[in-house]
Amino acid sequence: MSYESGNPERRPESSRTSAVGQVPGSSADSAPETPAQRLRHTLNPANESVARLVDALGVSRLVATLLVNRGHESVLEARRFLEPKLADLPSPFLMKGMRKAVDRILVAIRDDEPILVWGDYDVDGVTSISQIVLFMRELGVQVAYHVPNRLQDGYGLSIERLESLVDEGVRLLVTVDCGISAVEEISRAQELGLDVIIIDHHQVPPVLPKALAVIDPHQPDCPFPFSDLAACGLVFFFLIALRSELRRRGVFSRMREPDLREYLDLVGFGTIADMVSLSGVNRVLAVRGLHQLSRSARPGIQALREVCGVNGRSVDGTAVGFELGPRVNAVGRLGNARLAVELLTAVEMGSARALAGEVDDANRRRREAQKGIFEEVVERIEADRRSGETSAIVLGDDSWHTGVMGIVASKVVERYERPSILVAFEGDVGRGSGRSVPGVDLFDALGACSSHLDAFGGHHMAVGLTVRRSKFESFRAAFLESMNERVGGFTALTPLEVDAEVGLEEVNWDLLRDVNLLGPYGTDNPAPLFLVRAARIESARVVGCDHLQLLLRQGETLRSAIAFGMAHLRPEEGSERDVVFQLEVDRWRGQESLRLRVVALD
Repeated sequence: MSYESGNPERRPESSRTSAVGQVPGSSADSAPETPAQRLRHTLNPANESVARLVDALGVSRLVATLLVNRGHESVLEARRFLEPKLADLPSPFLMKGMRKAVDRILVAIRDDEPILVWGDYDVDGVTSISQIVLFMRELGVQVAYHVPNRLQDGYGLSIERLESLVDEGVRLLVTVDCGISAVEEISRAQELGLDVIIIDHHQVPPVLPKALAVIDPHQPDCPFPFSDLAACGLVFFFLIALRSELRRRGVFSRMREPDLREYLDLVGFGTIADMVSLSGVNRVLAVRGLHQLSRSARPGIQALREVCGVNGRSVDGTAVGFELGPRVNAVGRLGNARLAVELLTAVEMGSARALAGEVDDANRRRREAQKGIFEEVVERIEADRRSGETSAIVLGDDSWHTGVMGIVASKVVERYERPSILVAFEGDVGRGSGRSVPGVDLFDALGACSSHLDAFGGHHMAVGLTVRRSKFESFRAAFLESMNERVGGFTALTPLEVDAEVGLEEVNWDLLRDVNLLGPYGTDNPAPLFLVRAARIESARVVGCDHLQLLLRQGETLRSAIAFGMAHLRPEEGSERDVVFQLEVDRWRGQESLRLRVVALD
């Protein structure tokens, strides 16, 4: 093994390594697949910063190192990161449009005007709708809600449905997790005399809709100090502002004041599930949200925890990402996200359990559809030599299920480490989803080729789009050109940044405890990566379709490991390999054990 810098002997735990390589398949003789080929240089955090945090915070050297590696070098920054407090949240009235939105909703409450909340069909959308429904219910105000059917209606607002709402008597529409690009639809709503409040977190277009109020911190003149909130976070701030004004007007002198801490289960759920940054304000919402999610007495949350098998233990980011989130997303992917809102707003356990069962069944069907499409996508990529030489992956097909394009795109990105867009066609219209890699703004790249699209929206890591069949190839060419301009052909894998080199004997519950102090992990707060050198492969077998189950040895220490999607890298038993991994808990038949989740093998 060779390193351009850094001692090949064991380095102290305070080191961090950045790894650089090439896209798998880009060149048979130049595509490194191993840490030895990908590790290039060592970044050593200042020892004085690490020592200062150890002394001031009483944390281990590893925790201090992880904090410094993530940019939290001062004691104040590090303490705020480790102990995020609701008191540190900024005022919601700093957000542009907040005052207008609160004043208009207060008029609607006073005058008993019919209000409808229109949301998206993913976790962020349904947790946003649910917060407003539950808050208004506590005030004794009934609101209706509408969630588009993904398969029939597509994303966002529709003029036909808006016209029917006016006929039904609705006078105030609140959009959540959608609306920021609906210029034509909201113009028609205005003509119909329908007031619209937009609460959306997606990137703003050059021309904003003429809504009564727009709450989106991406507006260039919005003074709110954090722009990467999910929609559910924006709704939470909206409810904070609304409650403060109701309190100022003395409304709670005659009724119970809603405790918004109880809403953090929904806020944390949507924030973690939506691929937004888990730094800054979102870290406060995510950490406090997980705490509430673990103890929530909400019937829908309890039933969801039961069906996911996570009752009786703390809900962490992994449980949200792999258990709770996929089930709630599944009903939206397959068409009927209204079920998810009914679940999250259920008032008694019997109906909540029945709804949770339907959600679980939808998730089973979603997995079946996803598995077949992913296998087909991989076959097409492997069969097409050009796919290994492009800066991104863009594929479409008539047989694919539009509802699972996003999750399959995520798996493609995970495997090939390139931005990926998948499109499902029905007739002349294709609806697709895209996922990106850190550092590549997918929304911006789409904007450069928007003339080939009917519509698109999203943010830097995740997008949705609509494209005509006749324009698909021209879109693909324009998008790849746009990506090439941004990343120079994207010949490098997303860098692996190894936080510490450890021995297998150090992989224990104490290490996991330290790791958990900095969770939940996600965008802008990646899970720590560890490197074990020269671990002996005691056993290696393929499980599932393409996963590796490994037993590793160093000296007298044995540890189990799982390498998802790496069956093609199956090592020989008895060989010694360098292993880059994340640490996780493996739960099986009520038992818990430590497991290495392999990211790379030498």
